[in-house]
Amino acid sequence: MSLSGFQLALCDAIASPVAARRLRDDPDGFLDSYDLSDRERRRLASIARQRGLQTSSAIYRLNRVTPLCEYLPMTATLLGDDLVAHAEVYWATHGTDLQFGPEVAGFGAFLTERLRAGELPTPYVAEILAFELAINEIRFVPGAPSVRVLPFAHDPAALLESLANGVLPVDVPAGEHYLLVDCRHGGLRVVPMEPTLALRLVELQDGAAIDLDRDGDAALIEAGLVAVSESGNLGG
Repeated sequence: MSLSGFQLALCDAIASPVAARRLRDDPDGFLDSYDLSDRERRRLASIARQRGLQTSSAIYRLNRVTPLCEYLPMTATLLGDDLVAHAEVYWATHGTDLQFGPEVAGFGAFLTERLRAGELPTPYVAEILAFELAINEIRFVPGAPSVRVLPFAHDPAALLESLANGVLPVDVPAGEHYLLVDCRHGGLRVVPMEPTLALRLVELQDGAAIDLDRDGDAALIEAGLVAVSESGNLGG
């Protein structure tokens, strides 16, 4: 018997609508790559013609898309119906990860690459995706920095308010904006930062030397975002 081959073929068909169609339309061609008995091949070919396979596939896809919507809710709102289409492309080339964190991070990296390739023309996705990925990393990745400075090319207050209400933002003013995402004390605090201070904090986090005579550095120290010790600068 080759039960493992049977289970693998069935799981592949459930996980991918493309694989399910191949199993239905060309069962011999699809099943040739699996170690199957004749009885198992007949059984799988029969399953491909049953509505239960479509139902199982729909449930599987729902289980995979749920964490994407839960942990990237504003990105999902911006993408709308295209979210599932992008997810299908991602799933077709990436294995299943039952851990929500890696699944969301992997999909986020995939969307980031599509943005760089110009394949995501939807306005505001780049800054909102970066924002949500940063929050997820701060909250869930051990050892991740607890303070991040995130740039926005559009007014973040207008963007976040619209998306928090599930409304697509329209004609949000462009400009140079920065948000400080702070999870140092167990909660999540998101506040706007003046551009000069924001860029200086990024420099210090990247290892620049602190200047105690510089007003901006003094302000960051007073806010607790930078600490000074005998060994040098420490991020907040």
